[in-house]
Formats: sequence, structure tokens, C-alpha cells
Amino acid sequence: MAGLGAATTLLKLGCSDFALIEAQNKPGGRIHTLKLDDNILELGAQWIHGRDNPLYELAREHDLLSEVTSEEGLGLYIRDNGEVIDGDIVKRVDFEVGRILAECEEFLRASDYPNSVGEYMEARFAQYLQECQDSDDVKNIKQDLFDWHVRFQIIDNSCRDLNQLSAKGWGQYICIDDKAHMNLKCGFDDLVAVLVDSLPKNSLFLSTPVAAIQRASSTFDTNRIICDNGTTITCDYMIITPSLGVLKRLKITPPLPAEHSQSITDLGFYGIGKIFLVFDHKWWSEEGFQFVWGRNSHLDDESSWVKYITGFDPVVHGRNVLVGWVGGEGVKVMENLSDEDVGIHCTNLLRRFISDRTIPNPIKVVRTRWCSNPWVLGGYSHITPACDRSGSGMHKLSEPIFIDGKPRILIAGEATHPSHYSTIHGAFESGQQQAKFLAQYLMKNSKL
Repeated sequence: MAGLGAATTLLKLGCSDFALIEAQNKPGGRIHTLKLDDNILELGAQWIHGRDNPLYELAREHDLLSEVTSEEGLGLYIRDNGEVIDGDIVKRVDFEVGRILAECEEFLRASDYPNSVGEYMEARFAQYLQECQDSDDVKNIKQDLFDWHVRFQIIDNSCRDLNQLSAKGWGQYICIDDKAHMNLKCGFDDLVAVLVDSLPKNSLFLSTPVAAIQRASSTFDTNRIICDNGTTITCDYMIITPSLGVLKRLKITPPLPAEHSQSITDLGFYGIGKIFLVFDHKWWSEEGFQFVWGRNSHLDDESSWVKYITGFDPVVHGRNVLVGWVGGEGVKVMENLSDEDVGIHCTNLLRRFISDRTIPNPIKVVRTRWCSNPWVLGGYSHITPACDRSGSGMHKLSEPIFIDGKPRILIAGEATHPSHYSTIHGAFESGQQQAKFLAQYLMKNSKL
């Protein structure tokens, strides 16, 4: 999407002499809509976050927006013994966790701050439990609910654990109306199609993985892009737009400047997964089922990965489909299992929490494999404590790379957007911004 943002912006500014190179066999990067009978399953990007961004405007202009918005963490919160937790307790813990995370936003401009979000959340919630006047049983329930929120945040931030998440950088992400998760009528692929249709003929190269980049080192050099199929593409200017996971492995010679390399190293990039269970009929009436494990709960090794699933929710445009989100160490385990095993483990999980052995087996299991995808290698980026120590991060990664006074290389993608990282619109905006910068330079120097 960063590439599409750059390409469409260059075109609007009068530059059509470009090539958009995509490793996968379809455009859109971490967007993948699967249309299964009457069900629309988003294997990649799920929502447009908020209204104040160009993708919302584009979707509105082309009548692609659904009237249905989404919220997360709805429905019953159930303990692993089948007990449904009182809604008031759920709301109190949700409020407290929200308050703690709001406190983290204040560390952005502070000189003294905790090492990580995980460290701060644990300490503050322990203090809250100590000060509240609840019985030991209620405190145990609240502790288990807190652990659910930890798993939720691990998924939401695509990190291995919350100790890998910078407390100082927490307030860097901004979305004024983030409560509004916008769905598309027929999925994100339709939005991608609108963008692709506007491109010049033969400017998009699909199934063309890049093996290495030889960047220009002087005024008279060109950038050389070495593709897996043996093709070499030369260009005067280049906007590099892969995922941060790919960027961490991409061979670039000579190496990028120290500040860019440090940011690529320090920024975090892990994964999240989605599991869609398709049933032959809708057997649930709830808005969702959230799984609240006790700290002493035990599962055998083979299925223990399901403890990283926060719950299952109905799919907005899926009649008989539930979707579960999995994070942390559970993602890669899930990706390496068969569809059959994933379905068995998830069905057993539902039966255990809902205390209903008659819950049917799904007729189909669809799950994501973004970590296993060699052209993505994960979900999206996050700010780590290492960024705090080195001063690296999105702001450094997005700086143009000048050679003899010319911005020959720019980097775009969600991992370069200082306040909308982790989002599709952040990726798109970053491509737009880098294209505008390059076009302005070329126009100023009479090259456009």
C-alpha cells in the first residue's frame, strides 16, 4: 500500500515514468480479501482506522464503506471453568487498564520513564489490586482479566510480549477517532483495485521478488534492483516499500546510512494471526466469546498455543463464521499446524469455555500465515525500548537518503509513519509523503 500511495501520488503530480515492483502475485501487500460463498474474510488488513485519512475518503468516494462499524472485545468474558464473569467486573478492569495505558501516553515527553509497557502495566495493576477493597476471589478474577488484556495488547501491537514495547513511544501513535473501526462492503481488495486501475499500463510488475539492491553511490550512478528472476531494473530514484520484516533481511549495498540501519534493527516487527472457523449454521447468539484463563490453568503441549487466542467474534460479513485472533508465541505455532489440527484445537477450546460439548466442528478452517510469507514475515511494526536507548525509530527511517545532494533513495511503509504506524492508511500516507517530497525536488530542479 505504500507503493500504491507513492505511485498514485507521482501520477497526480505529473510523473508517469515509474515502475511498481511487487513480490507477490497480487498488489496490496498485507491486504488479502477472501470471498468464500457469501462470506467476506479479511486475511490481512481488517479495518480503516478512523475517518481522518485518505483511504477513508477514497472508500467513501467510491461507495465502498459498510454501514457497520466494529468494536473489539465484545460479548461474554468466560473463565476456563465455564463461569461467565460479571459484566461490572469486566468494565472495571477495562477502565483501569485503559487508564494505565493513558498514563503511558505521558511518557512521550518525559525524561524519566519505565522501560516497557509491560513493566508499567504489571506494576500499576498490582498497585490497583492492592488498594482496592475486593475479596480475594474478585481480585483473582480481576488478575485473570488483566492477563486477558495483556494478551489483547500483544495482538494489537504485533509484538512477542509487552516487555518488547516501548513505554516512552506509546504516545507516538495517534488516531483521534480510533474507536471507529470502518468495514468495507466487499473487502479491502476492492479498494486496492480502485488504486491499481488508475496506474499507467505496464507500470505494475507482479510476482517479481527483489533479491538485492545496489544503490547509487555517486551522482552518475543509477540504482540497480536485482530481481529473483535474474532481471535487473535500473532507476535514478527509488522508494523502498517492503515490510519492516523484509527490510531487516534485504541485501542492500553499500549499506544504508547508520541512522537508517539502526532504526531497521531497533524497530520491532513480529506477527499476529487470524483463524476463521466456518460452520454449516450459526449456533451462537452472543456478540463474541472472550477467553479468560486462570494463571494455573494447564493444557497439554500440543494445544497449549491456544492460550494466546483472546477469543472468537462473529465476522461482520460472514453468516456462519467466527474469527479468532492469536498473538505472541502462539502465532508461529499455529502457522505450522495443519488446518485440521487448528480446527480441532479451536473447537475444543470453544467447548471448554462455553461448557457445551455439542458445539459442532467447523466445515472449513481458514487461517493466516503472514509470518511464513517470505515477502512479509510478520504483521506490522512497533517501537521497542531499544529505540529509546538509541534515538532510532520511524522518524529516522523516513528521512531521505541523499547522494551528492540528491534524494536518490527514500523508504516508505507503515514502519516509517511516525504516528500511524501499524495501519494500512499509515503505509499509504507514507508512500504519498515520500512521493511528494521526491516530486517537489524534481520540479524544483526541472526534472518533472
